[in-house]
Amino acid sequence: RFTQEFPAFEGVPVEKANRGIIDLLKERGALLWEGSVTHSYPHDWREKKPVIFRATPQWFVSLERGGLREKLLAAIEEVQWIPKWGRERIGAMLENRVEWCISRQRSWGVPIPAIHLPARNEAILDAGFLRKLADLVDETGVDVWFEALEGIDNPGARRLRELVSETLAEKGLAGEDWKLEKDTLDVWFDSGSTHQAVLKERYELAYPCDLYLEGSDQHRGWFQSSLITAVAADLGPPYKAVLTHGFFVDEKGEKLSKTKGNYIEAGDAVAEYGADILRLWVSSEDFRGDISVSSGILKQRAEAYRRFRNTFRFLLTSLFEMNREALVAEGELLDLDRYELLKWLLLEREIRAAYEGFEYHRVYHLANAYCTVDLSARYLDILKDRLYTLAKENPARRSAQTVLLEITRGLLRSLSPLLAFTCEEAWQSLRGLNLVEEESVALTLWPEGDLRPEDEFMAKWDWLFNLREGVTAAIEPHRQAGDIGQSLEARIDLYFENRDDFERARGIVEAPSGGDLCSLFIVSEVECRSGQAPADCFRAESLPGVEIGFSRTTGTKCVRCWRYVPKVGSHPDHPEICDRCLEAVSASE
Repeated sequence: RFTQEFPAFEGVPVEKANRGIIDLLKERGALLWEGSVTHSYPHDWREKKPVIFRATPQWFVSLERGGLREKLLAAIEEVQWIPKWGRERIGAMLENRVEWCISRQRSWGVPIPAIHLPARNEAILDAGFLRKLADLVDETGVDVWFEALEGIDNPGARRLRELVSETLAEKGLAGEDWKLEKDTLDVWFDSGSTHQAVLKERYELAYPCDLYLEGSDQHRGWFQSSLITAVAADLGPPYKAVLTHGFFVDEKGEKLSKTKGNYIEAGDAVAEYGADILRLWVSSEDFRGDISVSSGILKQRAEAYRRFRNTFRFLLTSLFEMNREALVAEGELLDLDRYELLKWLLLEREIRAAYEGFEYHRVYHLANAYCTVDLSARYLDILKDRLYTLAKENPARRSAQTVLLEITRGLLRSLSPLLAFTCEEAWQSLRGLNLVEEESVALTLWPEGDLRPEDEFMAKWDWLFNLREGVTAAIEPHRQAGDIGQSLEARIDLYFENRDDFERARGIVEAPSGGDLCSLFIVSEVECRSGQAPADCFRAESLPGVEIGFSRTTGTKCVRCWRYVPKVGSHPDHPEICDRCLEAVSASE
C-alpha cells in the first residue's frame, strides 16, 4: 500500500491505484500517452503475484573502483573451467557488470554492520567495530543485532550499544544520535564467503578449494560472488577449478515439474532398480548439458548394468580355483594374453584420464564398450576353450587366468566410483579367493609408472584381430545357409599376396594351443597359403591382399571340447575324446 509520502493514495494497494494515478496525471496535464502493452513481468515465485519495485537506498560493491574488474578478469585465467566455455561465460558477465547490490530488506539474515548518523546523513563501517561485533555474535548469536534494533534490553543488546558508543567516541562523534542498519546482506554474500567460513576454519582444508561444483546458473551466482569477495580481499581466486553441470529434464527435454508429474523420485528409482543403476545412469550422462531421465532411460541403464554384472560373474567364476602362487610371469604369457593385458592397461589409463578430466560419461562408455566388445564378444569367447577344457595347471590356462585377474582387479577399481556396491561385492569375492590384499576396492590405488612401448607387437595383433573379423564374416553366410552349425565345424584357408602378411599369420598357426589361429578364429583347421586364391574366396575390404577360403572340416569331433581333430580315441578308456582332452582328463584323475 502507498504510504503518507503519497497522500492522495495513502493506504491504497499499489496494484489497485493504476487507474487513479492515470486520472491524476490527466488532471495535471502530465500524461503523455495512455495505452495497453502485453509484455512479460517479474512475479514472486512463491505467491505468483507481480513484484512491486521501490527505489530505496541500497549498499553496493563497485567493480569499477580500485581496478576490481580487471583483477577479477585476471583471476579467472588462473582457474580451470569445466567445461571450457565457463570461462567465457563468467568473463562476459564480469566485463559488463558495474556493481553488486549486496543489501536486502529482510527481517532475517546477516545484518550489514553499519552505524547510521541521521543528522549527518552518513553511515559508518568500521573494521574495529566489526571485529568486536563478530566476537559478540560468536557469544550470543546474530539475533543480538536485531534485538538491539528493536530496543530489547538484555546483556547482549546492551553490550552492542556500548560498542557503538565506544566506536563513535573513538571517532570524535560522542553524543551523536545514531541508529543501526536495518538491511541484511544478500544471501549470495553469505555463500560467497564460505571460502573463509569453511576453508579457513577447518584445519584439514586449505585455500583455495580444489573444486566448486554447481549448475550453469551459478556463473551469475555462487561462482561469481565467491570470486568477488575473495579477490576484493586480495586473496586470489577461492577455487582451483569450477565444474558446471546442466539440469534434469524428461526424455522430451522438458523441465521436471511436480505439476506435470514428469519426474521420478530418487527413492522410488532405488527401490525399483537399485542404487548402482541410479549411479550408473547419472555417470553415463554428459553432465555438461541437460540430463534426461525417465523410466525408459533407467531401464536402458539397467540392461547395461546387467552386462557389467554378468561380466564380473564370468570373470570371478573363471578365477574360482586360481591362486597367487599360480600366476604366470609377464614374459611367459601367451602372446594373445599379453596383447589383451596391454590393451586393458592402455584403456585403464584412458579411463583414469577421463576421471581426472571429470568426464564420467566417458568412463561409462569406455568400460561398457570394452566389456561388451573386447571382453565378451572377443577375448572371453576365445578363452572358453582354454578355461573349460585344458588341465587346471596347464600353462596356457594359467596364462589366461593371470590376465583375467589383472583385468578383473582393474575393472573393479575403475568402475567402483560408478558401481560402488556391485564392485565392492565382487572385490570381497576376490578377497575370499585370496587373490587381492586390500580390504576394500575403495582402498586400491591406480597403477603407477609408464607402459613400455609395444607398438610393433600391438600392431601385429591388431591386424590378427582384424583378420579374425574377416574370417567371421566369411563363415557367417555358410552358417546361415545351414552348411555348418557352429564355427568349429569350419576349415579356413588363408591366401596372402603379401609375403610379410603370410609369414606373420603362419607364425601364429604353430603357436601353443590357446594362442594359435584356430583358437583365435574358434575353428578346427587353419591353413596359410601364399599365392593365387580360388575364385570363390571371400574378400574383406579391411584386409587388402588377403582372401579367405571356407570349407567344412573333415576331422572327427571330440565330445569333450567339440573341436574337430584328425584323431580321437587314442586311449581305450576314452574313445571319443582328443589327445589334448585326454591329457586334461588324465591330470585330474
